[in-house]
Order: sequence, then structure tokens, then C-alpha cells
Amino acid sequence: MEHQVPSSVAQIEQVIAQLYGGGSGLDPQYQKSAQEFIHNFQKQTYAWDLAPQLLASQSINSQFIGAHTFQVKISRDWNTLSLEKKQWLRRELLEWIVRLSNGANLVLTKLCLALTAYAIQAVPDIWTNFIPEVFEMLHNGAIAVSTQNPGQSLFIELPLLEFLTVVPEEVIRGNMVGDKKAKVNQELLDSIPRVLSTLKTILSNYQAQQQRDILIKKKGLKCLQSWIIYGVPFESLYPLIDDVINLFPFESTYDEATEVLMELLSLPRIAKYQETICEKILCCMTSEWAKNQITTAIHDGNEMISRNLCRLMTTFGDNFSDYIAIHFLRQDIIIYLEMMIMFIGFPGYFVIPVNDENVSGSKMVSLEEAQKIREASIIVFQRLMEVVRTKVQYPPDDEWVEWAKDVKERFKIYRRDVGDTVLYAYYVLRNQMFAYLVELAIMQLSMPGRDPSQWQDLESTLFFLKSISEAVDNKENTYLPRLFGSEVYGMLPVQGNSRLRNTALSLIGCYAEWLKRHPEYIFSALNYLVSGLSDPETSSFSALSFKEVCDTCRESLVNEIDSLINMYMVVGPHIQTREKQRVIESIADVIQALPPEKKMEPLLIISNSFIGNLREAIIHGKQNPSPYKETIIIHLEYLTCCGREITGNIAEIWCHENEVMECLCKFLNTGIRVTENLLSIPFEVIISLVQISYRRNPFSCWLDTSAQVVTVYGPNSRHGPALRNMLAEITTITIQQYVRNQQELFNNIMTFSVVGLSLQERLALKSAITFMGEFVGQHYEDEQLSKGIENIIMTYGMEIMRELISGIGGKLPRSFVVSLSLVLHKITSRYVEASKEWLSVLLNQQHFAKSILGTRSIQKYKEIVTNFSIKCRALGDTAYGYA
Repeated sequence: MEHQVPSSVAQIEQVIAQLYGGGSGLDPQYQKSAQEFIHNFQKQTYAWDLAPQLLASQSINSQFIGAHTFQVKISRDWNTLSLEKKQWLRRELLEWIVRLSNGANLVLTKLCLALTAYAIQAVPDIWTNFIPEVFEMLHNGAIAVSTQNPGQSLFIELPLLEFLTVVPEEVIRGNMVGDKKAKVNQELLDSIPRVLSTLKTILSNYQAQQQRDILIKKKGLKCLQSWIIYGVPFESLYPLIDDVINLFPFESTYDEATEVLMELLSLPRIAKYQETICEKILCCMTSEWAKNQITTAIHDGNEMISRNLCRLMTTFGDNFSDYIAIHFLRQDIIIYLEMMIMFIGFPGYFVIPVNDENVSGSKMVSLEEAQKIREASIIVFQRLMEVVRTKVQYPPDDEWVEWAKDVKERFKIYRRDVGDTVLYAYYVLRNQMFAYLVELAIMQLSMPGRDPSQWQDLESTLFFLKSISEAVDNKENTYLPRLFGSEVYGMLPVQGNSRLRNTALSLIGCYAEWLKRHPEYIFSALNYLVSGLSDPETSSFSALSFKEVCDTCRESLVNEIDSLINMYMVVGPHIQTREKQRVIESIADVIQALPPEKKMEPLLIISNSFIGNLREAIIHGKQNPSPYKETIIIHLEYLTCCGREITGNIAEIWCHENEVMECLCKFLNTGIRVTENLLSIPFEVIISLVQISYRRNPFSCWLDTSAQVVTVYGPNSRHGPALRNMLAEITTITIQQYVRNQQELFNNIMTFSVVGLSLQERLALKSAITFMGEFVGQHYEDEQLSKGIENIIMTYGMEIMRELISGIGGKLPRSFVVSLSLVLHKITSRYVEASKEWLSVLLNQQHFAKSILGTRSIQKYKEIVTNFSIKCRALGDTAYGYA
């Protein structure tokens, strides 16, 4: 369809009918064209006159477009209207609001948005006290219509409430500055008493349940919420609290009342009035009606019944944890906590709202501080832990496999958050929690006739013990010995049940510090960890905990190094590559704690377990390197873990393989950094290896290794000559490589830098601007190099200037205008003619290019650019713009 000028309102209505009445089968291309047609129509001057004709249509879609046209035109073309036309527009909007007050809500909302846009534009020049005036005009208009049409009853409260709802929302959303913002806000502040008085009248008759009254009350609650968000003081809102609470138990107003109460509880300074607000809200939340809501929801398995109540109670707890602690023994507080525990224990695998577990977060921390109520709090927390433990249990295996990946991930996140809850609870329960969990684990393991496949309850108990590990006193000597002794770990399975075993394996790593103080349990713990190393489903958790224990307890393990080595020799061949690296590194850490004369033998035993494979790969790799690449990488990782000596054969054979060289350099860097490493490469050898390898292929990893060499050996003066020779050679090679690939490298660098000039991330943007300024501003004595740089600027200059101008014009934060103007100044002062050409293409602003190219004063230049930036951002008439 062509975007011709519409000849009549009928043509526009036809397009609207086809666009919004065509259903899902509408051709996308036609849909796009129709939308452009309407968009173009709204740009025209005659749209002011056609909008009322659309509002007079019987079609709701046409009415909506008519109202929307008014809103668009007011925002976009306000300054084109005469004073007379503006006054006509106000009357027109108010008349249509009255006439359509019983009509479609979306049309009414759009008309109120248009009237709000008008008010914001008109204050204070041609319309003051606009909210009281809207009250009067709507009331008078309704009387006039009723007089003319005695049988017609207008629903005039609805448009009034709709207008009062959108006004504060639009003022918050509006981009007003300076005096305009102050004047509009003053209009709203002056109207607060009348608005709240009107809402009080509407909400107070809460017993009326006719459809008309319900609709008005729902609108009134939405309106009140809007004004709370705007920032009405609590003192002004207080008279309405009881009215809102009275509407809370009614199904028809339940949702809206909940939102209002949550906004009240979240007010910034609400803590100042907590005695008042808490008394009222608690009475509401712990009423018989509220308790029945939870009971019914649990009985019916319908979480939606009590979802809003749960949200309200959680918000209350988030904001008034200290109040809960102070009044912990009050009956309504106890009921509140019992109800929250009921929510947490809601049937199923996820709590009603995703964050219900937070009920035991920050607010429960405060309870610990109230020592006088410790006994009562312990009872609450014990009940909480019993309920929450059931919520973190995995479902049966056949059900788990049916869960979607994202659901499984949500469940794991939920478990992690519950772990934080358990930790908070431990600070209150202490030994009571230990006694409960350890005794429970023993009972679960020793239960007669227990089905081994039903592992979920035991896993949840071990998960709780893992969650509290960071808070446990390492001197604990009552319950943890039973946990790591024969009663629990001595009874745990070593095969199957991978999720249970993974939790048990990771729990050992969490208690490594405790094992350090109780070395008699270390080897039994390690034996259990070793059992999981050869199983692919548990090897990762086992290797991580194995490393944690070896790192933490290595002083205790040095006397048992032979047993540790024998343990590795048995299980080592069956461990997967990544986990084997961790195990080797863990044992190597223990070996490092041995006296120097005892280090060599165990290190050689470990390294000899795989050095034969490495030697064989090197021999065969001389003829055909490719098939042995993966083997070399794996064994280099092993060598990196234990610090084994290496020759230059690998660097020679696989010199073209960047991945192998990176792994080799990683091994070398480890040897350089660890000064006590028995098998690190001598200085003379590594210097030669770096130079030869970089000469063969200048991979960047060799530059990292050379930097490590300089850092470690630089302070020693006797290494000075060798280091200078190494640096001279790798610098020469780097420059030669750079010259060889100059064009390609520069293209990549410049493209990357130009893109960087448009970033919003401040650090990256600052780096890009700094680089561009330094690059453009450098003076090059070499004529050939200078010519090459000029060619690059000629190639990328237009793109650079486009980003600079866009950034100055408003694309980037104002704080960068000075930096951008300095780069722009360097370009325009050095490449004057080219800059004129680029600017003439990029800018459409008269005389701008001439003014910035006609000054050599950097200060004057910055002023011109700053003024341009202010005008581009529409800040020319504001004090902020020139701040």
C-alpha cells in the first residue's frame, strides 16, 4: 500500500479496520505499511482536526487511534499551536473524556494520557491548578450530558480516577528539568489533600459489592498506589490505611489492596512509623481469613489462592525484622512466623513465590540478637529447619529425568539460597542443629529395611551439614567425630546414588579446616574421596575435595606421604584427565611440605607414572606430530601440576601448534614462579628455549613467559646481559612480524577502536578515546611512517568523526564531551581539508563546520563543541545544560 495523503477520515478508518481487525492472518508487509501510513498521518497538521472525527467513530480501534493522535501531536507539535488552538484542545479533550466515560477503558486511558501530556506542556503558562479544574470540568460535563440526555447515567468517577492515576506516573516518567519540573510537581503537591479526600470517600464504603462499586474501588486502589509511588508522605496516607486493609479480604479487591499495602510497607522512611503500621498490617495478615487462605491453598494444591498474602507477608518481614525480634513472644508474631513456615512447606518442589526462602534470611539474623527470647526462637528455628529440609530434597529419579533443564537449574539455585537460610539458622541453634542433623543422618542410615534407592532424605541432611560448615567451630568435638566416623561416613555407599555421594564428597572438602585439627579422621575421609575418583559421575566433586584436604592438611599428611602415593598409584590409571591433574597437583603440594632431602623420591614416583607415555609420544611425534598433540597437552598439564623437568624436544616438534605451546609455557611459568621447585628449568636453558621457540613461531604465550623470566630473574645483576639479549631478540622479531602484517593489524586495531568510541561502558570508552587521541596526535619523524598513518586516517577518518560527533551530540554521557572534543580538535587541526569534507557530509547544522575549523584556540574550540552538545541534547534553555 502506498503512503498517500488520506483524503478523508473514512480512508483512515478503513486502514485501521484492516490493520486491527485482520487477525493473525494479516500480511506482515501490509501491516508494516499500514502502521507507517498511520504514523505519517499523525505527523500532518490536519491530524489535529481528524482526531476528533476518529473519536466520534463507533469503532473502538478508531477511537483509540484518535486519542493516541492527540497524545502524539501534543508531545511532538505543541509549539506549532496558537494560544487559541491550545485552549480549544483542552476543551476538546475534556469533552471527549466525558462523552466516552462509559466506553472502552483503553480509549479512556489514552485520552487521560493525552490530557496529562497537555497539562505538563501547559503548566504554568496557560493552565494552573489543572487537577482541581479537571475535577470541576468533569463534574460539570457529566451534569450537562445528563441534563441533555435524562436517561443516560455517566460513570464519571472512572475517568477521574484514571486521570488521577496517570498524572503522577507520567510526571515521574517525564523528562522535565528546571523550573518546569518544579512547577508541575508543585501542582501535584497542592492537589494531594483533595485527591486523598476523594480516594477516602471512594474506598471507605468497603461493604458495597455491586459491580459498579467494585470497579470504582479497584480503580481507586490503583490510583492510591500511583500516588504512594509518587511520594505522598505517610502522614497524609495514614487515614486511608484502614480502608485499604478492609478491602484486602475481598476477592474482588484482593490483588489491588495487596499492591497498595506492599507499597506502604516499602516506603523509604516507614521504619519511623513501624509501631503504627505493623499493628494494623499484622492484624490483617494473621486474621482467621488469612489463615484459612493458606489452609485452603495447601489443601487444594492451588498456590494462586494465597500468593498475594505470601508476597505481603514476605515484604513485611523484609522491612520489619527488628520489630519481629522485639515483639517475638507476641501471639500475632508467633502466628505470623508459623504461617511463613507453612508457606515454605507448601507441597511441591518450589516455594509459592520464588524468594519465600528469604523469610529466614536477614530478618532471622536479627532474632539471634534478642537473647531474652532465645528459647522461643529455637523452637521456631527447629520447626523451620524440619520444613525446609524437606523442600531441598531431590525428587525421585524417574521424576528428575522428566524435569526440563531450566527447572533443574532453578531447583539448584533454590537449594543454594536455602543453604544461606540454614547458615543463618545455625547461628541461633548451634549445637541443637548439630545434634538434630547428625542424629537424623545416623537414624536414616540405620533404619531397618531402608530402600537404598531412596537416598533423597539422607542427601538433604548432608546438604544441611555442608551448608553450615563455614560457621562451625574447628574445635567441635562432639558431633563431627560421629559424622566422619563409622556411624555416618563408615556407612555411606561408595557406588551408585551419585547425587548423594557428590554431596557427601563435597561436604568433606568443606570441613577440611576441622580435619586439620583432627588428623585422625583425615585418612578415612581421603579413602572415601578416593572411592569417588574413578567414577565419572562423582570424580569432579571428589577431586575438588581431595585437593582442598591436601592443601589444608598437608602438614599432617607429610608423614603419610607413602600411603598417599600408594593410594594414587592404585587409582591414578582410572581417573579422568582433568581430575587426575587436580589429584597430582594436590599430592605435589604435600610433597612441597617435605624436607628438601625427602622431596625427590615421591616426586619422581608421581612423575614416572606418566613420563613414559610422554617420552613415547615425543619419539613417535618426531615423524608425525599431529596424532600425539592431545597426548602432549595432557601430559604437559600433569607436568605443570608436579613441576617435572622438560627438554626442548616438545618445543621443537610441536612448534607450529599454538595450543601445545600455550600449555608448555604454562608449565614453564609454574617452574619459574615456584623458587623451591626441584625440577624447574635452569635459567640458561629457559632463556635459550624462549628465544629459539619465539624465533620459530612468535606466539604471544612466549611473550608472557619472557615477562615472567624478567620479573623473577631481573633483580639479579649477573643475569642482566642474557636478559638484555633475550629482550632485544624478541623485540626485533615482534617488530619484523608487525611490519610484515602491518595493514591487516592496523585494520583490525582501527576497526576495534572506532567501535570502542560508541561504547557505553565507561572504562572501555575512556580507553578507546585515549588511544584515538594519542594515535591522532603523535608526530612521526619517519616520512614513510607518517605517510602510512595519514593513509589510515584518510580511510577511517569519516567513521572516527561520525562517532565523535554522535558522542558529543548526545549518544555518550556529557562527562566525555571534553575528551571527545580534544580528539576532534586534533583531527581537524591536522587534517583540515579532509575534516571540512567529512563534516560537510556528517553535519547539517549551518556554520558549525566553519566555526570549529576556523579557530586554533583549544579553549574556544571546546566552547563551540560544548554549545553544540548542549543544543543536541535539548538542554539549551536549562541551567543544567550549562552547569
